[in-house]
Amino acid sequence: MQNMIEYVKWRGDISFKAFPICEADYLVFAQLSYLPFEGIVDESFDAKTTLGQAAKKVLENIEAGGGRYVISLAENVLLLREVLRSPRFSELPICGFVDILSEKKQEQFSAVTFLIPDHEDPGNCACVVAYRGTDSTLVGWKEDFNMAFSRAVPAQLDAVHYLERAHRAYPLQRLFVCGHSKGGNLASYSAAFCDGDTSDAIAAVRNLDGPGFPEDVLMSAGFRKIASRIENVVPSSSIVGILFENTDRFVVIRSYSNSLPFQHNPFTWEIERGGYVEVERITDSSVYIDDTITKWLSSMTDSMREKLVNGIFALVNATGVDDVRKFFNGKNIMTVLREVKKLDPDTRKVMNDAISLFNSASGNNLPKFVDKLIRSTGSAGTLPERKRENNRIKLNT
Repeated sequence: MQNMIEYVKWRGDISFKAFPICEADYLVFAQLSYLPFEGIVDESFDAKTTLGQAAKKVLENIEAGGGRYVISLAENVLLLREVLRSPRFSELPICGFVDILSEKKQEQFSAVTFLIPDHEDPGNCACVVAYRGTDSTLVGWKEDFNMAFSRAVPAQLDAVHYLERAHRAYPLQRLFVCGHSKGGNLASYSAAFCDGDTSDAIAAVRNLDGPGFPEDVLMSAGFRKIASRIENVVPSSSIVGILFENTDRFVVIRSYSNSLPFQHNPFTWEIERGGYVEVERITDSSVYIDDTITKWLSSMTDSMREKLVNGIFALVNATGVDDVRKFFNGKNIMTVLREVKKLDPDTRKVMNDAISLFNSASGNNLPKFVDKLIRSTGSAGTLPERKRENNRIKLNT
């Protein structure tokens, strides 16, 4: 089984001129956006650094103790080492690195741009804009949860601004836009809400297991214009990538992880000759979780969702952790249990009501889920049919 690291080993000696950008490349670029390029790659789009030069310095920083918020750090180190050995990637200019972490704005945003030879315009380059997904910072996770009640979070607005800046810096170049997890959401959002000139320059968008959008956002004129250029990639037991509503083009792929949460890790996605190993359907488990969450959220008002999210993170903040990976231990759980009693009565009521509504949504879906497991081989469809048909109607009318 090959993943993106094996792909770089296999294809790394062939330039983008000889073998144009492919699906595995989008995945590599999206993953590279998670790396700590601060102090190494300039914020300007004046490309003076190659990816190889940047990768070498990032590895040195990681060896010195850097990269504390990078998820799957060991795999990222292996990927960087292969990138260093790869003429396909190491010689590419890299520029425009932005990294924002603001507790005040409740924002975690990062993006970087790679310049690749454009096979459709020999002698010219194309821009690959890659948005970072959620890291392990508490701020980043809070912003993700804010998407449950907000029509636009700060990272989405900054993603639009960033894409327009990239186009102004390279007005004659085609744009390829990608990202994993929240980064995929940012890729789609920025492509839908950027100005007309930038939108016209976009060749393709890849949302790699990133969540979708509220229905009214998806029905906007911007999404209608860009929908045919957006491709959503999800593993067969996706949880994140089928949340909310999304454009209709989905590719379901194989992960060599049997765990639903770990299938979100792009290092588990199987690659074959530059493309994903596709499967026909998503699993019943994925559909069950999606239906449950969808019904649960729809049973709450935006105001209730906001109070719930703020209440949850007030409890988490009381532990003093700033990295979600450090939250789950006995001491922190005891702190949360004590802090629940200090919440105001309205917030406690909202949290109790939310638990009841979740149990109801989960229980109502359970008989249908069990029946499918009994009558089928565990596969339910490329997307939940309800979502797929709804999205097709929205974007084609």
